[in-house]
Amino acid sequence: MASPSDLYVGGDAVYILDGGNNRIIVTDPGFHNARAIDNLQLDGNAYQMKEPEGIFVTPENDIYVADTGNSQIIVLNDEGSILRVYQKPESSMFVGASSFVPVSMVVDRMGTIYVACKGNPNGAAMLSQAGEFLGYFGINKTPVNFQVVMERLWRSLLSDKQKEGVAK
Repeated sequence: MASPSDLYVGGDAVYILDGGNNRIIVTDPGFHNARAIDNLQLDGNAYQMKEPEGIFVTPENDIYVADTGNSQIIVLNDEGSILRVYQKPESSMFVGASSFVPVSMVVDRMGTIYVACKGNPNGAAMLSQAGEFLGYFGINKTPVNFQVVMERLWRSLLSDKQKEGVAK
């Protein structure tokens, strides 16, 4: 293993996400009988993960992978066939990040996917099984006070050159 990035233990299997080799190692709880899932297929074509960081396995053995380098979540079966792909949600409510860079996720019993993304301070993005953006979970509220409002107003009136001078 080049660089294990995540681990999921469920049922009678241990799933190790080997991010350095872009593969999944599946073994029993005693770490015997290991096998690799590394020949992924998407619509009959070879698919290569890129710097995956997170893994989650449902009770139905659907394997969710935060394919970080490809900016998407893939769902595959035990043989490596990709069943679904989740990309950046098409929603005006999905804010706080210019891109969708998932690093980890979990799936609840209802099938809702909770995704932690790089560069998104709004909490975990919640997606439906259809990939629709449902909102954020665990949003950190930022208190708004008079000073914050005045600073934002002031900065909105400054030119780019003036903003550079203020930053120094």
